[in-house]
Amino acid sequence: MEGFKRRGMVEMLPSDPIKKVLFIAYNFPPAGGAGVIRSVKYCKFLPRFFWIPVVLTVKNPRVFEKDRTLAKDIPESVLVYRTAALQLPAKIYDKKPRAAEKHSETGFFKKIKKNLFKVFKQLSYACFCIDEHVGWIPFALFRGWRIIKADAQIKCIYVSVKPFSAVITGLALKKLTGKPLVIDFRDAWTAFTPYFWLDKPEYFRKFEALLEKRAVINSDLIISVSEKIIVDFQTTYSMLPKSRFICIPNGFDQEDFNSLPPAAASDKFIITYAGSLYAKRSPESFFSALKEIFAQEPQLREKIRFRYVGYNNSSSGYLLDDPDLKDIIEITGMLPYRECLLKMKESNLLLLIEDRVAVSDRIMTSKIYEYLASQKPILALAKEGPIKELIGKTHSGMTFDHEDINGIANAIRYFLQNDYREDIPTGFKDSMNAYSRETAGKKLSEAFNALNAQ
Repeated sequence: MEGFKRRGMVEMLPSDPIKKVLFIAYNFPPAGGAGVIRSVKYCKFLPRFFWIPVVLTVKNPRVFEKDRTLAKDIPESVLVYRTAALQLPAKIYDKKPRAAEKHSETGFFKKIKKNLFKVFKQLSYACFCIDEHVGWIPFALFRGWRIIKADAQIKCIYVSVKPFSAVITGLALKKLTGKPLVIDFRDAWTAFTPYFWLDKPEYFRKFEALLEKRAVINSDLIISVSEKIIVDFQTTYSMLPKSRFICIPNGFDQEDFNSLPPAAASDKFIITYAGSLYAKRSPESFFSALKEIFAQEPQLREKIRFRYVGYNNSSSGYLLDDPDLKDIIEITGMLPYRECLLKMKESNLLLLIEDRVAVSDRIMTSKIYEYLASQKPILALAKEGPIKELIGKTHSGMTFDHEDINGIANAIRYFLQNDYREDIPTGFKDSMNAYSRETAGKKLSEAFNALNAQ
C-alpha cells in the first residue's frame, strides 16, 4: 500500500476488497494520442476506487505519435505486460509526411503514387482482416489467458477499442475464462465506416458488421465516449437491455493543470489549435476569416499569431503554407501531452474544429475538455450538436458554422477587443466535475462492481 500513498491515493483500509481487471489496450505509452490518455487516466484513477488494472499491451506499438511522458501517470501498483506482434514495418508508421512532398512531385508522379496507394489499401484490407493490428491477436490472447489463470484477483476483462481487432482477443478470453467482458468503443465502428473509410469493399463492411454484432451481443457491457453513439448502439441492438450500454465521456485531469508552470508572457494575441488536421477537419474557414480581417484591418496582422500544435502533414500543409498567412503561423509539431496543455494555457483563444461529416454529432473530440479546463475562451467551428451544446452550457466561447466566414471574423475581432468572461452560472463547477478523469474512473469502477456482483 505504500505505493498508493506516494502517489497521493486514498489510503485503503484492511476491509477494502482489492479487485483487478485485465486491461487490454494496444494504444499505451510509449504511444501518444487521445486514446492513450483515456487508458492512462483510467490506470491512474481506478486504484483509488479499489480496482487495479493489469495492463496487456504491445511491445512496439505502430503509431504516428509517441509520448513517453504519459507513463509517469501509471501507479506502481499497475503491472504492464507487453507482448510481441506481427506488424507492418515501423517505418510505415513513423514516417511523418511533409507538406513539401506535395509540392515537389510532378503531376505524373503524383498520379502514380495515388494509384499505388489505392492498390496498397486494397491489399491491406485483404491481408489484414479488420485492421493492420490483427497480428497482435494470437500473442495477446495467449498472454492474457496466462495472466488471468495466474491471478485469481482478476475479476473482469476490459478492452479499449480502437484497434477494432482487439475485440476478438476480448471475446476469446471471455470464452476461455468465463470472466465478464467490457468493451470501450472510443469511436463508433461500423456506423462510422461509410464516412471515414470510403474505400472499404462491401464484403469487408458486411464482415465487420457481423463481427461487431458478435462482440456487442457477447460482451457484458458496452461503453462509449458519446451519448449519441450509445443511442445508436441501443437502437441497432434493441434486443439487448439498454442498461448494457453506458456513456463515459472523456475529460480532463485537474492535477495536470495544477502542475503546469506559469504561462510565458507574449505581446501577440495567440490563437491555438491542438490536434490533427485533415480533409474533413480543415482550418480553411478560419483562415478565410483571418484574411477577411487583414484585408479590412491590415494593422492586426502584427498582433495575431496562429499556433498549430500538430503535424504539418500533406492534408493540411498546403493551407499552413498559404503565402498570405505564413508570417503569422507557428507550427510546433507534436508535443508531449503536458507541453501541449501549457501551450493552451499560454493562448488567448483556442480554436476547435468539428469534422465535416454527416455523423459529426456523434464525434465529441476529447480536446474540448482540456480546452475547458484551461479556462481560455473557445472559438468552435461546428454545427448543431454536442460540441455547441457543451460550449453554450459552460459559457466557454462561441460556435459558428464552417460557412459563416463573416461571423467567425467578427468573433475573432470580439475576442481581440474583450476579455471574454461571462457570468459563471450557478453549479458550473459541479458540471465541470462531471468531465474530470477521476469521475470517469469512478464511473468505470462502479460498472466493474456491478458486473462483479452478478
